[in-house]
Amino acid sequence: MPAPRTFIVGGNWKCNSTRASIKALIDEWNKEPDISTAEVEVVIAPPAVYCDYTRLIMRPDFQLMVQNTWVGKGGAYTGEVSADMVGDFGFGWALTGHSERRSLPELKESDETVAQKTKYALDQGLSVMFCIGETLAEREAGQCDAVNQRQIKALEAVVDKKAWQRIVIAYEPVWAIGTGVSCPPDKAQETHKAIRDYLTSSQGEDVAQSVRIVYGGSVTPDNCDTLSQCPDIDGFLVGGASLKPTFLDVIKAYKNKTKRQLPVSVKHMNPYGREGLDCVLVGDKPVLPVSKGMGCGEPISVFVFPNDKAMGAGLVAEVAAAAKECIAQKGSFTLAIPAGSVVKALSNLSPDACDFNKVHIFFTNERLAERKSYKGALDAFITKCGIPLEQVHGGPEGTPAEAADAYTKLIKEHPGVDNSRSLPAFDMVLLGVGADGHCGTMHPNSVHVKAVGSGQVVW
Repeated sequence: MPAPRTFIVGGNWKCNSTRASIKALIDEWNKEPDISTAEVEVVIAPPAVYCDYTRLIMRPDFQLMVQNTWVGKGGAYTGEVSADMVGDFGFGWALTGHSERRSLPELKESDETVAQKTKYALDQGLSVMFCIGETLAEREAGQCDAVNQRQIKALEAVVDKKAWQRIVIAYEPVWAIGTGVSCPPDKAQETHKAIRDYLTSSQGEDVAQSVRIVYGGSVTPDNCDTLSQCPDIDGFLVGGASLKPTFLDVIKAYKNKTKRQLPVSVKHMNPYGREGLDCVLVGDKPVLPVSKGMGCGEPISVFVFPNDKAMGAGLVAEVAAAAKECIAQKGSFTLAIPAGSVVKALSNLSPDACDFNKVHIFFTNERLAERKSYKGALDAFITKCGIPLEQVHGGPEGTPAEAADAYTKLIKEHPGVDNSRSLPAFDMVLLGVGADGHCGTMHPNSVHVKAVGSGQVVW
């Protein structure tokens, strides 16, 4: 498994600042503790004329980066700075392909030009923050992934696989840069995952899982926590907000990084005293009994989140990604949900996260008298996302026994539920577990637990 990706935050000052403003800003930054041993890198890109002054007074735990380089070795290229000079000067990073250099009519750098600049900088020993991203028109035309892949392919044509060790991809939706309109976290995660999936297909799993992909586009202290909790967002490239003392708050978002994957295996241990069970191990600790044979043919992943907020953001991203994938493959998405904190987290789903007209909701547990799960889900996300009520399958009417039989029948006859195996299979099932081990309304050692595996709804 590749090593965890270190969070990285870049600050691009663009064509801004004076000596006085730089001094005042760095004086404020210097009031905060050193982060050289923290799990984060910080790289600042001042305007070229202020590079030397910034280097002299910048705190030592922050690295420095140039905003642009020439395509090759120095020479008769008035106004340009070569990567050779940057390395000789003592900077370790170069920024290439920023959307302003790609799109401003006075510049209009092509994919090939950006790729050549990047290659030459890498050849001179620099690390590179390589920017990609789509315009609003391209996103609205459904071309986001195609544009990003086109820009990456230009770079892949000129660098070898080893070079990716010193490349950070900065995804910058052009329509979000300097506008104050940030890409919604679920959409940003979706795009970052698509970039990583593309790298898996073109460069292999090791490269895809090790390359850092950062988000840029109106990042502020107000939205950085939520964005940083997305599993495929490995940091930020920050513009205007990096000219303020509160840029340090954006850097601190590394503490909220969403999840940490733990080694998981399935072994026949039967530590729970029940026949026909294997056990999921996290490391060497048994944590979860499963039906014998489960997981032997399919990978099981366990992720650890630093807090409830991070887990909620990760959950929303997973639901949105699964919904889009299932709808694309078979035209519908069946989601079974509990009540409580899990549904509360789903309130952060964006109405355009997927085609909610093709989503069907089921409930893992319900109290028939109050219909608490159903009402809570309506309030949290169903109404906001526009899921048709006829596709929200709450508990049927009648006595508990009648309702349980009717719900069993509904599940077994629903075309979106896979009933080809001994137990019906939804596209995704979300469950919460209480401190005492209860799941839904099923408590340890209760009569309901004995019915597990029967394929029937119990009451």
